[in-house]
Amino acid sequence: MHISLCDDKGDIDRARRPWENVPVGHKIEKPEPLFMELKFVGSQADRKEREEVEAVKVAAQLKKTKIPGLPTSLSILKQLES
Repeated sequence: MHISLCDDKGDIDRARRPWENVPVGHKIEKPEPLFMELKFVGSQADRKEREEVEAVKVAAQLKKTKIPGLPTSLSILKQLES
């Protein structure tokens, strides 16, 4: 059974009277959890801090990465100075 708080046209008047949406004689079955497990993994500030730390690590790795055939930033600077 599908229960909606609005009609086909999007009118939400039904939402103001939710008791009218459940049919007479409706029986509540055994409740089941919506989520198996909820974990608190920190606030948005914690997440942002972890992302910034990870970005610094990735940037350090990129600086160390050498691709054959491409000049390094140091060799480019030397060329510009000369």
